[in-house]
Amino acid sequence: MTLRNGGTPPRNNCADPALPIIMGRFCHAVGKGIERATGQYKPVGRRVGGRMTAPGDTQDGRPPLADPGAEPPEPGPHRSLLAMVALFLTVAILPVGLIAVSKVREVRERVEISQYEQIRTLTARAVQPERDAITAAFGLAKGLASAVALLDPDEARCSQIMAQSTFSIPDLLFVGFVREGGWSRCNNLGRTFDFTDQPQTRELFDNKKPKVMFTPAGGASGRAVVIVAQPVNAPDDSFLGFISLSLPVTSMAAARERHSIPDALDLVTFNDTGEVLTADMMNQPLADVLPRGLALETLGELAPKSFATETEAGERRLFLVTTIYPGRAFALASFSPERGVLTPGSPERTTIVTTLAMWLAGVVVALIGFYLLAVRPLETLGTRMRHFAGGRRVLEDVDRPSALREFETINRTFVQMARKIIRDEADLENALYEREALLREVHHRVKNNLQLISSILNMEQRQTDTPEVRQKLTRLQGRLSGLASVYRELYESETFSSVRIDRLLDALLRQLSPSSGDGADGVRISLSLDPVTLVPDQAAQLALLSVEAFSNALEHHAPDADGVNAIAVNLRDGPDDWVTLEVVNSAAAAHGTPTQVSLGARLIDAFALQLGGSAERDASPGRYSVTVRFRRAAASDDSATV
Repeated sequence: MTLRNGGTPPRNNCADPALPIIMGRFCHAVGKGIERATGQYKPVGRRVGGRMTAPGDTQDGRPPLADPGAEPPEPGPHRSLLAMVALFLTVAILPVGLIAVSKVREVRERVEISQYEQIRTLTARAVQPERDAITAAFGLAKGLASAVALLDPDEARCSQIMAQSTFSIPDLLFVGFVREGGWSRCNNLGRTFDFTDQPQTRELFDNKKPKVMFTPAGGASGRAVVIVAQPVNAPDDSFLGFISLSLPVTSMAAARERHSIPDALDLVTFNDTGEVLTADMMNQPLADVLPRGLALETLGELAPKSFATETEAGERRLFLVTTIYPGRAFALASFSPERGVLTPGSPERTTIVTTLAMWLAGVVVALIGFYLLAVRPLETLGTRMRHFAGGRRVLEDVDRPSALREFETINRTFVQMARKIIRDEADLENALYEREALLREVHHRVKNNLQLISSILNMEQRQTDTPEVRQKLTRLQGRLSGLASVYRELYESETFSSVRIDRLLDALLRQLSPSSGDGADGVRISLSLDPVTLVPDQAAQLALLSVEAFSNALEHHAPDADGVNAIAVNLRDGPDDWVTLEVVNSAAAAHGTPTQVSLGARLIDAFALQLGGSAERDASPGRYSVTVRFRRAAASDDSATV
């Protein structure tokens, strides 16, 4: 007989020094699997610590913790090479980013200190015109108040004093003594003015305290002025009126322009009640330069103070509150970072964004490099392995990029190993095919020999005239026919490891039914067989046992008290692999258990013992039964040799 694929006996090429260690171990494992399948490999124990270990134990003599043949669990996405590279790069770059943020924070603090000093300088320079004018005005007002209180001059002399005082403050529009009631006849203009209708006048005479106020149209000048008022008290501390000075707003704005104040600074001056005195802004509403949720009178109590917050318009600005005249006039400087005084944005945020950009760029470049150099060659190798595992196909020319030398070595080694495995499997398949063919031939010849012996016995039966001899030959012929049927079922089946005993018994018992002898025509035979699969050993023993029990039933059946003449064969597949065979025949009412044990009964007991069970007999009135119960054996390759 030739091999189907023209193969050679299996060989072990795993000792090739060109194979890497991992591939060599895999090749040895495959070789052992082939040897086990062909019956050439017999596992032996190892001596560990003075004792022999069982096959499959670990090197320390303990049983393995897991089934070596079990499928390995699928790795999660976090075990991906690209994910691990990204994680390691993140761990490597994170400390650098944290250090950078810390250093930038230190630099920012130094820069902020420098910027605050710069802002204070700019604010002091911007508010200098108001500070000079209001301070000078209060000084002059206090002097005039003392002069009027002590000298009590007449109107002409008083007006002369007021006119002479204007030379000390340039651009002073009005200076005069306003008596209680709101009338001024003593002023630098030498005219009489009625200020009773002015709201500022009523406020002054209600509080009787020094005051700085703004009016868009002064009662004497008709221009936008800042009014500085100082109360006049007589030597007896009685209230006489106010010294009032009017400072033009335009002169203070012109003086500020000469100081070259940057456009990023917006300046608002106000008094102790939160009334705005002057406002120097870049054509925008006052609310857009004031801090949200803070009133001006509250800010005056905080001076001097700097802070950063949002305006009513939602713009984040830096604010600085300073004092123009203690307790009376204050200035609020508002700085816009977008217009150049401060660096816009947060340095920490910029550093974090830069660090994240560096991390992202590094991860992208690293992942692309790892994918091209490592992941893609591994995916190509994995594709080859999957094709090989699924259909034993080796992809020779696949579309793959130029891989590194190490991956090319692994790839070539895998191709060599795969080809060796395919050749070894072909040899194994040929060996298995040859074994199967030989077994079928053996079973076929055994069946033919048994049938030949049965035919010879049949010829002897026809030539003998003795009924007793003829009956014994018939029983022997039935036993041989049963054994021949088992072997016929084996070589006709697709596998040698199991036999459908229900189909075998059905054919065998139906074959024996017509040859039961006298009285067979009146017997009602019923077969109730569950589908049961047995190994060949048990199938042969159960078939012979069934033939003996059925032959005894055919020989000893008799009508019962109701005249029923029947034989029943029942095969049941029970739980836990228990199989039950029951052969029942009708019997006469006076029928009892035979006192002499026949050869058939001894054979039934012997076959039941070989099956691992026992035969139970029940001879009740009108009924006789033989019951055999045994446990089904597991199929194995050894059973194929029967």
